[in-house]
Amino acid sequence: MREPYQNRLILDHQESAAREAAPNDWIGFDINMVLRTSAAVIEFENRIRDLKLGWIEDIVPPGNAHMVAEVRNASKTPIAMGDEQGGSYHPEALLTLKAVDVIRVDATTNGGITGLQRALNLAKEAHVKVAPHMFPHIHSRLLPILGWHDVPIEWGVPGTGVHPMDDGLEQPKIKDGFMEPLQSGLGFGKIVDLSWIKTQKEVTDPDGALEDIPADCLGGGQNS
Repeated sequence: MREPYQNRLILDHQESAAREAAPNDWIGFDINMVLRTSAAVIEFENRIRDLKLGWIEDIVPPGNAHMVAEVRNASKTPIAMGDEQGGSYHPEALLTLKAVDVIRVDATTNGGITGLQRALNLAKEAHVKVAPHMFPHIHSRLLPILGWHDVPIEWGVPGTGVHPMDDGLEQPKIKDGFMEPLQSGLGFGKIVDLSWIKTQKEVTDPDGALEDIPADCLGGGQNS
């Protein structure tokens, strides 16, 4: 396990390199909860403030909204939280304490479509921006249906290992800085790459559930 000061040095280096490579682009940074106190995050933000990041996210482990609010009150960089969170804590605690500039939402952890719609309604009432967490083939379709059209879609670049289950699926096309709609289809369209799943060493499927996935949901090279 790295010592905290090593984590901070690595974070600083990564952000500086990214800004140098893209001096005029939007850059956000996922701290991924390696910093465990508000003081550590505030110290980090002070050092990278001049990079003018779009946001820093996952600044501390979930569960202490007061800690997140303390960071936001001291930060000049926008704060985004909510990845992979659910239950009574999310999003009420973060919104009530005005702890975030952007609330991160995720249909897979917020209670499906119904739970996500509730979270979005609370964000709208609080006048807080929204950004979905990964699962782009779901969120890029679902958020517009729920009335949110101008939101950033988080997408793992194929081959980087960020979200490999999506690498074989339809990839976005960008025009004038905006994502073109994905192909239309039933439900969420083609969101399962069965060939990728079968390559994973820990997958067991004694009841053959994978074989029962509807063809309309299957994408990737092997599913035609």
